[in-house]
Amino acid sequence: MLLSLDNLFMGVMVLIVALAGLYWFDYRNTSLLEDDIQKLESQVAERKQTVDKLNVSMKSKIPLKGVDNSLEGLKKELELKRQSISKLQSIHQSDSAGFSRYFESLSKNILDGVWLVEFSIYDGGAGFEFKGKAKDGQLVMGFLEGLEEDDFFENKNFSTLEVASGEGEFSNVRFVVNTGGRY
Repeated sequence: MLLSLDNLFMGVMVLIVALAGLYWFDYRNTSLLEDDIQKLESQVAERKQTVDKLNVSMKSKIPLKGVDNSLEGLKKELELKRQSISKLQSIHQSDSAGFSRYFESLSKNILDGVWLVEFSIYDGGAGFEFKGKAKDGQLVMGFLEGLEEDDFFENKNFSTLEVASGEGEFSNVRFVVNTGGRY
């Protein structure tokens, strides 16, 4: 019986030492975490003070006119883009063929020796401008006459026609045609 009492006592001692070790380990981890929390709280307080100083500094400064004007310009540009998108969506949602009629009519009427280098459509398809080159001025006039006879361009007015002859080895005729308005 004595031996088993010694074993029991020894077991209790080992258990007490193990529990003390666990308590010490837990206390150490808790202490480290509390230190970390205190450091983080002080960093948060410092950053909050910095933000408060910046806010006070920003409130005391008068807004720059250029920034306000730039912002207004961007708002207007955004509104114009929204209007353009709205017009495009209304064309897309209608039974209209969209802008493909422009390309179809241009391709039907283009002559050998005439080529387009730039084409722009604006105001939801109400206006357009195209720039091109031709080997000679007669081809430009033939191309425009073909467009005027085309059903699609029948109600479109060519308000501007600019023709300029190139010089040197690039002596092609350059032309610009548009409906006015935007350009």
